[in-house]
Amino acid sequence: MLGFIGLVALFPSDFYHLRYYTYLPNFVVMGFYAYLVLKNKPLTNRELRIKTGVIIAITLTFVIYNLLLLPQQTTHQIFQIRNLVMYEIVPLMVIFAWLIFGDKTYYRQRDPLIWAIFSMVYCILSVFAVLSQWAIPHEKASPLPYFFLNVSQNGWLSLLTYVGIITICYVGLGYIMRFVKMK
Repeated sequence: MLGFIGLVALFPSDFYHLRYYTYLPNFVVMGFYAYLVLKNKPLTNRELRIKTGVIIAITLTFVIYNLLLLPQQTTHQIFQIRNLVMYEIVPLMVIFAWLIFGDKTYYRQRDPLIWAIFSMVYCILSVFAVLSQWAIPHEKASPLPYFFLNVSQNGWLSLLTYVGIITICYVGLGYIMRFVKMK
């Protein structure tokens, strides 16, 4: 419910925020947890593995926001309800719920690599979305959502470096989570 409140705060004027990675895992979390509520049965091993991928996505939202984006925010922006809910409260609730109540399961060795596909697809689509020229208000890198995606300004090496670091973090976090909850 909190995620829904945070996302509703985007509409109608701030719809462009959906181009930012940090909002997308909130949609994924809301959708997956709505599925869990409607299912109302124990999770299969496959669903537990999918759930871990969802948790990694929202965990990285928390990390990206707090390390990269928060220092650039004004006090007013930090305390907006959508920022508090989507970047702090929902990620922390999901992380703590997984740590406290999460089931141990069988993970495949390649699962963390599969979980990283979400961020890779996002980066690829964002770079190609520049062709649409859909402006992002108040964004220095507009029409891109993040400065490091700006290939024309920073070059391919910069893009590949940032994407590589993000991928390593994603996969590394996946292996850590796999280790913590492995049967």
